[in-house]
Amino acid sequence: MKLVCVVMIASCCLALSPAQAQQVVTNGGFETTPTEYGVPVGWSTDAPSGILIFEDNGSFATRYGAPGPHTGAWDVVIGPYSDLWITQSVATQAGKTYDVSFWLYNRTGGTSDFSAYWGGSAPVANETGNQDNGQQIVSLTNTSNSPWTQYTGTFTAGSSSTELTFFGTNGTYFFGLDDVSVTTAASSATPEPGSLALLTGFAASGVAIFVRQKRKV
Repeated sequence: MKLVCVVMIASCCLALSPAQAQQVVTNGGFETTPTEYGVPVGWSTDAPSGILIFEDNGSFATRYGAPGPHTGAWDVVIGPYSDLWITQSVATQAGKTYDVSFWLYNRTGGTSDFSAYWGGSAPVANETGNQDNGQQIVSLTNTSNSPWTQYTGTFTAGSSSTELTFFGTNGTYFFGLDDVSVTTAASSATPEPGSLALLTGFAASGVAIFVRQKRKV
């Protein structure tokens, strides 16, 4: 009887284990059908293709003493000169919490500015970083050259779609952006429907086993 109880408890614990974090960003590593100097799939920008914001396989950046992609074969270069943005409308669930993460390097020749926002309205042409009603993830002004650095934050979605936006301007040089990730936070993870069904089945089986065991006494 004790063995049966132990097995049933262990089975219930496994069934209650939380679901794996779900990735909701499209093409966060910029590896989907990339095009040199092109705008990455799944993203929007106010810069024309091949000018100021574009995909790079390292051939552009390394010419100016910057690193290649953080992982994979491609990243995105932001800059130089004008205030620019790149954004994606991410599918979310209102009230659910999400972990946001991205990697950034700065190859600067002086004046530079970079900011990232969660939420708010979609940016419009020539918007300079004051993302309407969005929550700021990071803001960097006139920072020195820096290698790939990870930035993170945890935020709650307010609707079924959330804007994730990066703004940048960088004197005569540029920023590199890579490995953008938005996943359901651990606090928001819930058992999958299949796991709940499995748990119910285990519980019912446990009751049946207990009754049979008791009848044998």
